[in-house]
Formats: sequence, C-alpha cells, structure tokens
Amino acid sequence: MTNTLETTSVFEAVRLGYKRIRIPALVCTDAGTLLAFGEARYAPGDWSEIDIIASRSTDQGRTWSPPITIARSGGQGQPVSNSTPIIGTDGTIHFLYQRTYKHLYHITSTDDGLTWSAPNDITATAESFRADYNWKVFAPGPGHGLCLTHGPHAGRLLVPIWMCEPGGTSIPGGDHRPSCVSTIYSDDKGRTWHRGDIVIHNSEQFLNPSENALAQLSDGRVYLNARTESSRHRRIITTSPDGASNWTTPTFDPALYEPVCMASLATATDPQTKKKVLLFCNPDSRHNPDEYNLVHFCARENGVIKLSRDDGKTWTASRVIEAGPFSYSDLAVAPDGHTIYCLYESGLWGRLPHHTNTHISLARFTLRWIEEAPPPPPSNCDLLVVGSTPAGIAMAVRAAREGLRVILTNYHGHPGGMLASGLGSLESLYEGNRSPIYDQLRREITEYYKTEYGENSPQHLASLPGATSNTNGRCEPKIAERICRRLIEAEPNITYLTPYIPVSVHRDGHLIQTVTLQSEAQGVHTIEITATGFADCTYEGDLLALTGTPHTIGREPRTAYNEPHAGRIYLHSRSIPDPAPDRNGAIQATLKLRHHYFHQTILPASTGEGDGHVQACNYRTILTNDPANRILPERPADYDPAHYAKLEYTSRVRALPNNKISWNRPQLIGLQTDYIIATWEKRAEILDAHWNATLGLLYYLQHDAPLSPEDRAWWREHGIARDEHADNKHRPYEYYVREARRLTGRAIVTQHDFHLAPDAPQGLERAPLHADAIAATDWYLDTHACTTHRVPDSMDDGKMMLTQQTLPAQIPWRALLPKDIDNLIVPLCLSATHVAWGAIRLEPTWMNIAESAAWGVVLAHREHIPPAHVDSDKLLRAIANGRIMTSFFNDIDVAATDPATAAENAAIQYYATKGFFPTHDTYRDEPLTTSVAESWIHIAAICRRPDFDPNKAVSQVAKAGQTNTAPVTLCEFSSMAAVAGLRLESLSTLDDDAFLTRADACLLLYNAHPVPTTRTPVTARSKPRAIVATT
Repeated sequence: MTNTLETTSVFEAVRLGYKRIRIPALVCTDAGTLLAFGEARYAPGDWSEIDIIASRSTDQGRTWSPPITIARSGGQGQPVSNSTPIIGTDGTIHFLYQRTYKHLYHITSTDDGLTWSAPNDITATAESFRADYNWKVFAPGPGHGLCLTHGPHAGRLLVPIWMCEPGGTSIPGGDHRPSCVSTIYSDDKGRTWHRGDIVIHNSEQFLNPSENALAQLSDGRVYLNARTESSRHRRIITTSPDGASNWTTPTFDPALYEPVCMASLATATDPQTKKKVLLFCNPDSRHNPDEYNLVHFCARENGVIKLSRDDGKTWTASRVIEAGPFSYSDLAVAPDGHTIYCLYESGLWGRLPHHTNTHISLARFTLRWIEEAPPPPPSNCDLLVVGSTPAGIAMAVRAAREGLRVILTNYHGHPGGMLASGLGSLESLYEGNRSPIYDQLRREITEYYKTEYGENSPQHLASLPGATSNTNGRCEPKIAERICRRLIEAEPNITYLTPYIPVSVHRDGHLIQTVTLQSEAQGVHTIEITATGFADCTYEGDLLALTGTPHTIGREPRTAYNEPHAGRIYLHSRSIPDPAPDRNGAIQATLKLRHHYFHQTILPASTGEGDGHVQACNYRTILTNDPANRILPERPADYDPAHYAKLEYTSRVRALPNNKISWNRPQLIGLQTDYIIATWEKRAEILDAHWNATLGLLYYLQHDAPLSPEDRAWWREHGIARDEHADNKHRPYEYYVREARRLTGRAIVTQHDFHLAPDAPQGLERAPLHADAIAATDWYLDTHACTTHRVPDSMDDGKMMLTQQTLPAQIPWRALLPKDIDNLIVPLCLSATHVAWGAIRLEPTWMNIAESAAWGVVLAHREHIPPAHVDSDKLLRAIANGRIMTSFFNDIDVAATDPATAAENAAIQYYATKGFFPTHDTYRDEPLTTSVAESWIHIAAICRRPDFDPNKAVSQVAKAGQTNTAPVTLCEFSSMAAVAGLRLESLSTLDDDAFLTRADACLLLYNAHPVPTTRTPVTARSKPRAIVATT
C-alpha cells in the first residue's frame, strides 16, 4: 500500500433504499478480508425500523460486495442495531447485536463472512446485571469488540456494553440516559457469556457514560475509552487486568477531545520496532471550544486519528482523515499489522450535522502516514482571497465552484467575520433571495434550528426573518461559524490558511505578482503566494493598503461631491415618519422592504467640513439570561462609575436563539480611526480598551447605573454567554469595524446613487443606474457617530439614519477596481464616499457584491486576462445567469429554479442595468406597448457602446411608459428589432400574431444577435425571416 490516504464509499443510504445509514462496525479477518457493517434505517431515529447490513471486500476496501442483511428489524419501534463484531483466535467471526434494546443476540461466521449462523439469544447475560442496575435499555458496542491475544486470559472475547435507566421516560423512544458502562465476556469461544463489573457509573463528574471501546495494551491490560456528556469534553479512560473486573479509577484524558460521540480504538504494530501502537479515532471538532459547557452535542466533524507509543499515556502524532462531516467510526488493522482502515459516517459536504447519516466511507492509510507531516500548503493559486468574512467566503466558494484554485486566509482561525463574532443577524431590509451563496448560508442557518430543535420550536422561530424587524434571520455566532466553515471545507479547490496576515506585496506595474503572508501562531512563519487574481475581503482594507493604491479614510467635505449629508453634520431625529416625504419617501414606501421611520433634519450648525473620522466601532457581545450559561461580570480593578456614566448602552439585537442577545455597545468614539491605521500590536491595545469597557459597563448597569427597577432587573439577569467564543475568553474574535479604508476606484459611489436624480421625469422611480452594475443595495443610508460632539437638539456628530430618503442602489463593477492595479478586487472596502458607505456596509450586500465579483475573476481566468480587462457585458451576463441580483425589484425571485422563469429573470436583471425598468416592478406578465418596445429595442442596440448612458435611457423609457400605445405582437417586435440591427431567436411558445409580454420581449432581446442594419423599412405586420441563432 502506498503511503497516502485513500477513501472509498461503502454504503449510501439512498442507493440502498433507506433514509439513513449509520453506526459503522469493521473487522479485518486473518485472510485480509474486510467486513463492514451498518445500520440501514427507514427513518432517522434510534427506535425506527432498522436492519443490519454487511458487505465484504477482498481488495483492501477498494471494491465491495453487494450488501446482505444479517439481522432484520421487526418494524417501527423494534430495531436491530449496535453491531459488535470480533475475530476469534481460531478465525471465527463473532457478531453481537441487540433487538429493541432488550434482547441480545450472538451469531457467527466460519467462512470469512460469506454466511452466518442462526442467532443465539444471550439475553440472560444482560439480565444478570439487574441485581446491580435495573436497566431499561441495553446495548453492546457499537463497533468491534476485543479478543485478547496474550496474557492469562488469551482468547477471551470481550464486548463493551452500555445500559441506561431512563426513569419515567417512555420506551421505545426514550432517552439513552442516565447510563453506565460495563463489559461482557466469553472464555469458551462464544458458547457462554458472562457479565463484568460496572465500570463507570453516571455521576456529576462522569455524566452519562455510554458507548465505549476496548483495546489490549502491550502489557496485557485492557484499556477502556468511553463517551460522556461531561462539561469537561474529554474522553473517560480506565484499565483492567482482564477486561471484566478490577478497573482503575476512571479519569479524563486531557488529550482526547469529546464532542459527545462514539469513538474507536485499535492496536497496530510498528513494522520497524515490532512494538504495539495504540490508535484512537473520533471527530476532534476543536473549533468548538474546550469550555462548551452548555451545549452537550458539538459538531461532529474533523475526523482525526491519533497515535500513542506508550499505551495511551501520551499521544504523539495525529492526522486528519476527514476535515468535514465525520461521526461514528470503527478502526481495523490488516494482517500486516500496520495498514489501517477506518470506516466512518461521512455524509455530504455543506450539509448539517445530521446529514452524516447518509453515507459510510472507508479510509485506508498506514502508521507512517499518521506520523508523516502533512504536505505544505500551496504557494500558488488562481485567486488569493484575504479575509474569511462572509463576503470573502462567498467570493472564494463561487470561484472554487467554477474550477479556480483558491487560497483563503484570515488573521484568526474562525471563519464568518462578524457573523461568527456576535452580529447575531443578517441585517437586510429585503427578505428575498439575492445571491446563491448568501441564500445557501441563510437557508442552512434556519434549517439547522429547524432540524436540531424542531419546526416552530422557540429556537427555530427565533432564527426566522421577521416581517417588521431589520434582520433576514438570526443565529448564534457559533452556529454561523460552523456553517461558514462547512461552506469553505466543502470545496476541494479551496485551501484555507489561518492565522495569516498580509505583510507585503510585490507589484510589477499594474499587476500584483505575489503577496507575502505571515503567521505568528507557532513562531514567525511566512509564505509567499503567487496568484493571477487577488481580493481584499477584510473589513479593514489591509491588503489594498499594502499595495499603495489610492484610498480614503474619513469624511469627504460636502463640496467634494455636493452630498447634502457629507462632512461634519448634526441631525435632529424623531422616531416618526416624515410628515411630508419627498418623492424618494413616497417611492420608498411602495417597496417590498422592511420599513423603519426616523424623521431627520439637518441642523444649521452642520458645516459640511471633511475630516479624518470614520463611524464608531465596537464589539457585538453575546449576552444571555440563562443562569446555566451566563458569566456575570466582575467588578473591574480600577472601577469608577463616572467612567461608564457617559457611555451609550441601549442598542441590542433581541431574541437570538437559545435566549441570547447581541449587545451592540459600548462605543469608545474616537478610537475607531486609530484602529484602522494602527499596527497589529496597537490594534490589540485598542481592542483591549473596548473589551474592558464592555465588561465594565455591564457591571455598572447591574450595580450603579441610574436605571428603573425594571431595567436594573433586566441587566442583572444577563451575563456573557459561556458557550460563545469560549476559546477567546468569551470575547468575540472580531471588532465590529463599520468603516475603515475606502478604495478610490474607477467609479465612486456617492449619496446621489441612493436618491432620485433632481431632473427625474414623471414615471422614473429609480435611483441612478450603472451600466456595469453587479449588485444591489437595500439598506438605508445609516452611519454611526463619528465624534461625540453635539449641538442643541442633535445626535452625535455624523450619526444619521435616512430611512425614508434612501432608495435601492446599484453597485458598479468599476467601484471594486483600483485605478492603478488590474488584478486586485476590493468587494468590501470598495470605492464609495463616507455617506454612501452607510448603505453598503451590510453582510448580505457584501456577499451579493463579492459573489458577483468572483465571476469577474472566473471570466478573467478563462480568458487569461486581468479582472479589470474583463468585458463588462460578459460579466453582467454571467452574473445574471448565475441568479445574482443586480437590481432590486418587488416582483422577482432571482433564485427561481423553473428554467423559463430563470431565463426571463436573467434577462430582466441584465436590462435593469441598461434602463428598461424605470420603476421597481417589472410587470413581467403585462403586454409590452409599442412605445416602450421602441425604447427597449433602441437601448438593446446601443447599450454596449462605450458612451452609453443608462440614465438617459431609463428616462426615455419612463416617458414612453406615459404614452398610451397598443400592445406589440411578436411579428411587429421582430420587424422593429431587425430595423435596429438585431436578429431575434424564435419563441416556440408564441405565434407571430401573439402579443408579447414584457418578460418575453426582454428575453428575446437578451438572446438577440447584432446584424448589419437594413436600409429597407419593414412593415409592422410583415413576417420575420426564419430565426436560427442561438445564445
């Protein structure tokens, strides 16, 4: 066998006609035959109708025989399960299993697993425990048992068992707890069986010990390793001289992480030293922190094999078998003593934890592979994405799915940006779909809570979008991180490097050649990455700063772009609708967005002067009122109530799942600008100041703040959530950087992009268009304070929430492109003014922008050109065909899967950037009028010209829409298009005399081909020539 990891699929539930395939067990016979066992389930639960199936492999697991059923269920509530095979000293294969968790059976095979004996009922052995433990549930294993090979009890067959006594819980269907563990054994080759001592009882220290595994150590002792639900999240270990009695006092092994899952053991032989090596395998999902005290069941993923050369005293080597979903497993060793097999629940990438119940796979490797250092990360790729923010993930995943080799990096090991650092919600006024990766993330968050806690459970309901809230779904940070991690790890084309920061850039003219990354996790380590495309997806804009490309920090003066709200500004705010809204407000009220009302007026003291200030930042701290999960703040050492009395504290996102709250304060206004340009050491000092202020303010609110009794009681019952960010002392991994550097790109988004143009004609209800628009915004112009200065009746300087004046805007591709670099894309810190930034800086919008930007890199890669040289028309078509929103509409779902609707949507999204739609409604099924048809055809004919102006075009369409003309037929439309130099494809669903809908016409033009313009007029009703062109 080569010194590599090889994997093979063994069982797949759907192909076998089952809903689930679970609980693997594995042995390797003396002949080298592998026998794989699994529970084939007709429904997910442990008490459902379950059969036990087996399959054989005689070529080291590369191919497998068709599975046979060796034990059949009696129906729902009568499962057969908990496969426990053992190879005896004479080569006989023993197999134990249970039925309905009450009856224990033993069968054998003497022909290498080809045939099996009739079952022998050995339930009496289970019944012999009742004098000490009146169990209601009894089960062996699962996973292989043990045959002692040396010592005074050589030949003894040992089976690990667990029992539980659920009290009043109904059986079947009852819980498998409280529980205890023991063994049963046979000294006469399975003819009779006997009970051992109870090894580990349920206790506060060792909570619900259950599924356990056995191995014989080099000195003959039997080693037992057990699952537990203890808050220590470590495996329980103990040893016995004979595997049945005289067990040592159980202890936790600090080196063996316990996500609350079955684990497996085996012993191998070092081919050089001929000494025994102990192996342990389980899902070592350590990105779920050590102090995960409340949530018992952690993600089952990151399957790791560990190796010990001193009988489990130390574990000197480990290697990841499967970085993704990985649950139950079983180990076996080939007759050569050092080829190792791992049969494990593997599942599908990108799915939720329970979906590891659909596949069972086999991994083959050697002892040498475990101890060998993994290969170094690649130093070249097609795309380097700096920043595993949600936008960074969206960009990396889209590029990887389109075949690019991607390196994604982050300065800490927790993907998901602010979603994993306390944001708590997908803040969006638009509830619909907008881009596939964003839609998948949102869908998997709600699906997680629905599956984990039940449909319409409090957790599921808390995760759903609210009709009147400002979120498109809520989630706990740890769940957001888990799902973001799966999105990354599901893509074999992504290499995820953490923790790394960019420290230098090598440019050759308009191209970046390499970026050097540095990590200080285990000493200073650098790696130079060569790529053809680069993306800065950090909140801070650190990569773009290293390149030296022009960028801005702070507020532009009002005179720079004639923005009414630019520069130093003071607003008076009232939480009521504007009593006399302008045209923007009237239009905004008709949009299918969540609406929030603040009537804000500019005060005369506003000077409009520019400065270097950006809007305030802070931590988004997760609080909870769950007494079992909260950590109450301690009195700070230098506590002074006056220090906290001036801090704002009231902003919070309520009702996250599991009784949590995302606290959006305090803000140490003034430090945010220093943070942007600071070194990482100085940034750490600023972050410490914010965190200390957060803890101190929470203490102040609980003890000394002048609050009402009700408010005081509310704050006193809340503390820091113990099960969030536990490996960082419950401090979020990231600081909420609302604004940092902003690129000065090839286009600059300004406040004017969010309002009607002053000369907008009647019928035009859209903010200005961009012919190269790649994404749409939906949030209002929303900026936190820049300084603490106030004037009478004002909020803090710079704070604004223009809820009624803001319209959805388009983000141009040029705003992501530096003026002097052709292969750098900046989806987050893009080119926009301070005022405009307030409506862009939301995770859903950023993900929308970033996934579109990925298409620019994909097209550049395919054409061997820099992204800045990509034809914008090709880019917009790729984005539209990719079901990504580039323009907001009330009546479109860009994720529609019906092919006809999806094709129409793509055409509509494309032409929305060209001016076809002056309002936010497509009226897709209404007949197209002649006057609008003429405008559309004219636009379609000229929209690729460099001097094309979509805003002039949309004004013409708006005026045409005010003209009452007759509907146009397909024949007439084709003739008009031909005159304009466009050849249309035929629509098989329409006759020539049929009236065209607006969607039909849009699709016809989307698929049209330019031809030389005819000089001969064509009558309106003439028959168009045959159309054979394709897109």
